[in-house]
Amino acid sequence: MTLHVSVTLHLHTGCLRPARRGDSHGCRFLEIPESAIHDRPVPEWPTIDLASVPTEIRLGGAGVYVNAHANDVVIGIRRDGDPLDLDTGTVTPDEPPEGLRRFVFGTRPASVSLQPRLADRAVVARPLEEVTLPPGQTVHLYVSTPLWVVVQAEETTLLDVALHAPRETWIGPSTTEGEFCYASRTRAETDLSALPVRPNRAITHVKLENAGDDGVALDRVRLPMPLLQLGLADDRFVTQGVRMTRTHGGLGDVRPDELPEGARPIGEPREKHHDAAWRHAFATLWRQL
Repeated sequence: MTLHVSVTLHLHTGCLRPARRGDSHGCRFLEIPESAIHDRPVPEWPTIDLASVPTEIRLGGAGVYVNAHANDVVIGIRRDGDPLDLDTGTVTPDEPPEGLRRFVFGTRPASVSLQPRLADRAVVARPLEEVTLPPGQTVHLYVSTPLWVVVQAEETTLLDVALHAPRETWIGPSTTEGEFCYASRTRAETDLSALPVRPNRAITHVKLENAGDDGVALDRVRLPMPLLQLGLADDRFVTQGVRMTRTHGGLGDVRPDELPEGARPIGEPREKHHDAAWRHAFATLWRQL
């Protein structure tokens, strides 16, 4: 009997582009050769001086717009590019995006900061091609997932939102038991160096071990992003690893791993780890096989 699991990594390549006449946000970017995109470091997400606004921070095909008045801070997300773009930079926008949020203060802060964060729901990654894990084999896969942006004024969170709105999916044994997750696609890459460094995505190392007596077809991996720690390692965003082990009889276990060696933690996980959440992560995955 062959069972089923999954994973998908977007490997579209390209280079940072210079501003083009007619760009709505007037971007000015430095062109980087395509051969350098895998080694290009992730730029620091900045602190914005509200005395120097309006401004827009471009992060991989999306922009975070910030403006301020006497007692307000105005923030918006401009989703006008390809989520797989590598564009980064600071832009003076010609006009604000739609859907602005206005925050009113008794005493307006002098600055706001942008911080990366992992998704607020689990991400279910499905492969572009079926991947089969023979019995007795262990494989290391790398899955990229989209980042959220948190805008903070001092210790207050003003906005916590996806840079690119992900597609939703339902995972569970029935229409009444399960959960909404975000859907992703992955190439199930086994070589981390093959993945471009993106300013708006984080990489999770997934260790899959098939200790069963038969092969397992990997058709999805559910990653509990709210439980994982975000970090920065080798100039790219990474998360804690996830270990999934299938034992004899189709039973198994899923556990969090550490951040990659030398990674610098960024913030805290959205939720605290507890055994029930990890058991649910595994059970949900394998009930769908």
